[in-house]
Amino acid sequence: MAALGAFPPAHQAASLQDLHERGDKRWSIVAANIRPDPLDPGPAMRAQGCAYTLETVTPEGMRAYRRIRAISAVLDWEPEQAAVVAAGADPAPRIVSSTVTEAGYFLGADGRLDLDARELLDSLAASRCGRAGATIYSVLRRILRAA
Repeated sequence: MAALGAFPPAHQAASLQDLHERGDKRWSIVAANIRPDPLDPGPAMRAQGCAYTLETVTPEGMRAYRRIRAISAVLDWEPEQAAVVAAGADPAPRIVSSTVTEAGYFLGADGRLDLDARELLDSLAASRCGRAGATIYSVLRRILRAA
């Protein structure tokens, strides 16, 4: 499972596509977001069968295009994250991966987890009560509890 942003399709899915092209199709990606995204690519991805064209550009400006089909499903964002938790807790997946922006780690100036960050505390409190939280920590906690 991976977050649906630019990084997973450009890197993780392209690496899995390499495996698919060599005949190993045991791996695929189920993508989801844990926060609402006003530019949510999910509907467009689903409309095209979760496939997309990856453009790469060399420093010299040479462009190459490649069709990527390694994403098997894109989950709708929903406030309670039931589908995300169910997908992550399913025993079949071998990897639950996440793309986290810098602010999403909640690190203090010392590089350690800021245990006083209000959003982090609220999110973890919500997950302790079985409700959705909007941090990677609360979502992983719910997935591990459901597994």
